[in-house]
Amino acid sequence: MVEYNGSLPTLVLNAHSWSKAASILFVDAPVHTGFSYSRSLEGSQTSDFLFATQSLNFLRKWLIAKPKFLSNRLYLGGDSFSGMIIPIIAEEIAKSIEAGHRPELNFQGYVLGNPATDIKIDRNSKVPFAHRMAFISDELYESVKKTCKGEYRGTHKNNTACAKDLEAITQCIENLCKAHILEPKCKTEFNADHTVKKNRISLLEKQSQLYWIQPSLCFGNQQPEFPEFGCRVRWIFRFPYFPLYDLELFVLVTDH
Repeated sequence: MVEYNGSLPTLVLNAHSWSKAASILFVDAPVHTGFSYSRSLEGSQTSDFLFATQSLNFLRKWLIAKPKFLSNRLYLGGDSFSGMIIPIIAEEIAKSIEAGHRPELNFQGYVLGNPATDIKIDRNSKVPFAHRMAFISDELYESVKKTCKGEYRGTHKNNTACAKDLEAITQCIENLCKAHILEPKCKTEFNADHTVKKNRISLLEKQSQLYWIQPSLCFGNQQPEFPEFGCRVRWIFRFPYFPLYDLELFVLVTDH
């Protein structure tokens, strides 16, 4: 996509597109995500394991309908909450191969981006990650390890030293785009103030207790200049102007 310059969005040919090396199938799942739907009320019920089962059933049906892809090496991919689901699907595929189910999938592995795995592990990993990315100083990192003893979740009302260190870290990273640290943190065009504020939670009981840290404890934490262009979220509001293209659409449908 051409860098937005205020005009209507335009597409540009990518000579290094993934489609040069792979056929990518995007699946709307679980049921009622995107274009997927159910024909019955029972089919609308879902869980992580149902999500995985329905996805695998869909994949099998799709490959039966498109047998020329059966010999292709198969990799599963996902991000965020898919970190909970993709391994389940991978395990079910492995079991089906061992059981000799047909069609046999040429399964090779899976890839996950920024996956959710375990709430405790995921949330406690943010502090070491911030340190490794040089968003907080060695001094602050060593202090928070000592005061919080590796537990960085919650408000720590009974541990003032830990709470202050966590508030300091919050201030160090609050101007970063948490979903992609290399992108600018952009205001959204719909209720920007609310969207930004709702993601900011004070780690202390009272806002007046804020621990204003020394600038030397943070690196590159200046108040961001919200760019007019270059923000991915701005594309959302230009989609209605895109020309329509012919697409082959596969929809996940469940009967029960």
